[in-house]
This record gives sequence, C-alpha cells and structure tokens, in this order.
Amino acid sequence: MGAEHGFTGAGDAGDLAFQTGLRLPIGVELHHSTGGFSVGGFLSLVDLGNVATVSFGDKVERAPEIGWITLFNPGIYAVLGLPKTPFSMMIGWSFISAGRETTAGEQIDIGRLSLVGAVDIPLLP
Repeated sequence: MGAEHGFTGAGDAGDLAFQTGLRLPIGVELHHSTGGFSVGGFLSLVDLGNVATVSFGDKVERAPEIGWITLFNPGIYAVLGLPKTPFSMMIGWSFISAGRETTAGEQIDIGRLSLVGAVDIPLLP
C-alpha cells in the first residue's frame, strides 16, 4: 500500500502524462537484507489502487468503469526496504489493459512507469 507518482503512456492516443495516486498492489516479493536495508524485486498481478489514480495532461477522456480487466495490472519493480521499518521505495513498470477511454469511446491499454513510497504489509511470513 502506498502513494505513487509517475508517468503513463496511452499508446497512440497521446503522449506521456503525469499521474499520481494510491497503490494497493498484490503480488510476490523476493528480497535480501544487506546492512539493515533490504533490496529485492516485486511482481504485481493486481492493483486495487487503480481506482484512485489520476492522470494529468493526457489525451484521453476518462478512466473506464472499474472491473477485473482494469484491476489486472502485471508489473515488475525494484524495491529498497528501509532498515527496521515496514517502509520501502519501489521503482518499476506496469501494464493496465483497457486502462483509459479515449474521447471516441475506445478503450486503450496503457503502460505506467512509477516511483512508489510504500508500506509493506506481508500476507505470508
């Protein structure tokens, strides 16, 4: 769970657009502790935070209605965990199928490059 800032690319519909919002990705993380910090990788499958992300400056009209296709959000991130805290920083890329709707009503896929400040909440030990 965390806050995100980054850029989205909406295919042929427009240029890069700045985005900000919340992230609630669900996936698998592998990490290794080194000198108090932990470094690793995170593979996301679903991001429930897609409903709370706003893009600025793109040429698309609005986000489509929320459904499983827009919540499916595969991505890959590098993770730096801060010592003795649940806080981490992530940088990575993700793909959102049918992530935006053009002014013509066409749903398009988008790619998202993000920097995320997160609180790591493990579901399994």
